[in-house]
Formats: sequence, structure tokens, C-alpha cells
Amino acid sequence: MNYIFRAVYKRPELLELSLKTQIEGYGADKYATVFAVDGGYDEKVLELVNDFPLPKEVIIRDSNWGLNRNNLEGIKMLMDRTDDFVISLEDDSITTKDFFKFLEYCYDNFVNKDTAGIAGYPSLYANPKDELTSVVRRTWMTCHGYLLIKEPFNKYLREHCNEEYYKDNAKYLKNLFGRDIRPLAFDSLAYQLFKKYNLHFLFPLCSRAAITGFYGGANLRSGKMEKLNYEERKKELESKLVNYLMGPGNMVEDVLNNKYIKKWDKLTMVDTDITKIGEIK
Repeated sequence: MNYIFRAVYKRPELLELSLKTQIEGYGADKYATVFAVDGGYDEKVLELVNDFPLPKEVIIRDSNWGLNRNNLEGIKMLMDRTDDFVISLEDDSITTKDFFKFLEYCYDNFVNKDTAGIAGYPSLYANPKDELTSVVRRTWMTCHGYLLIKEPFNKYLREHCNEEYYKDNAKYLKNLFGRDIRPLAFDSLAYQLFKKYNLHFLFPLCSRAAITGFYGGANLRSGKMEKLNYEERKKELESKLVNYLMGPGNMVEDVLNNKYIKKWDKLTMVDTDITKIGEIK
């Protein structure tokens, strides 16, 4: 069996939308989803996790581990149990109906010895005019809905998912690579190691995943969102989804139905014939 891993904490309005799109995904029920609920969690988050209708396992952390530690320790645990790979979804990841089929098709057809994983979020070269079937190789990775392959993770990444890295990832990256590197969560560590060992991720040009966490930003830093209750935060998210174009150019127009998201309760994902995916450019 292969697994889906989710590190969750506080943002229930984002998680609700994310879980909705996962449940609607073709083939989602073939995986067991393991939730790691970080210490200090929002009660609504735990409620959503407990109500999740697909096969699941729930881990409650004994303290606040922080996103990096909670996420990577969970992935490490599942790499010891999984057959081939672990799919990671964050609480603000939304996915197309063919997200899991897309990952599986790429895994079965395009993976080679230098492939570390597969992303649902697009290449930086994504363009609204690119056909749905285009897939490319890139040294970069993304944390917005991705698949990590067991063997390269254990060989190249696992040893660096440690307490020293969790404590001060900027310092760890500088010591490891000899220069200052912007510590963008797991992305930065993986990217540098991919370059060092000539590894790559597979990327769709037209996304199979998007993020909704963009609506925080300055609002979160100012404390505005913390003052709102769950329903108010959910309404805030809806208003931002209507007016914000997610991702580099094609997230709403080419991936989500009806051109733009008009209503919270009418969010649906596009259906794509996965068999039409062609050769990697």
C-alpha cells in the first residue's frame, strides 16, 4: 500500500476545502490518509479529520512540533511502511479530480532512476495555452501537492530531515552547502540536494493542484484572521478565491471549471482524460 500524508494544525477553513477536493478525486479511496495533528490544534481541524470518510489514521502530536518537523517526520515514518511512494498534501492544497490518476500515470510511465518525485503544481513555465497533457522535468520541487518516491528519498533526503535542521533550517542549509540559502521550508533543502545529485521532479504544465493559503499574508501578520471565527474566515477565503488568480497564469482559467470560482459551494474540478498524456518534453 502507498499512503497520503497530511500535517495539519489550525486552518480549518482551508483544510475543509482541501479535504473536499481530495475526496472527489478519482482513486483517492485506494490510499490510506495519515493525519498528523500538531499540538495546539484548532478543535474544528480535529473534527474535520475525524469526519474524513476515506481510510485514515490519525496521530495527535504531544506538543507543537512545527510544520517542518511534523511534516517530515510523518513522511519518514510512512517511507518505512509504504510500497513505493508517499503523497503529501498540505492543509491549503486543492486538487483536480484527476490529481491521483495524474501522479500514478506519471509514476508508471515517466519515472527513471533520477526522478525524485512528481508535482501537481505547475512548472514555472506554465501557460494558459499549454495543453493539459504536457509534462516536464525540472530540478525544482514544490510543496503544494506532490509525490515523493521511496528510494531517492531514503538515499538522498532522509538523513537531512533531522532535529538540527528543524531547529534552524537556515543555519543547517548554510553549513551543508557553504552559503546563505533562503529557507523555504522543505523546498529549499530538496532543491539544493536535487542539484547536487542531478535529480528532478516531474511537473505538469497545466496544474493538478493549487494553494488557497495565499489569502493570509499581511492579514495573518496583522492578526486580522485570528480575530475572525471559522465562518468568517471561510467567507474571507471565498471572497479571495473569486478575485485572485492562483498560480502562475493558469490555475483558475484552465484547471477549475467555469473559468473562475463564483461560489464556495460550487467549486468543482475539471475532468481530464489521463490516457492522453504524451511524452515528456
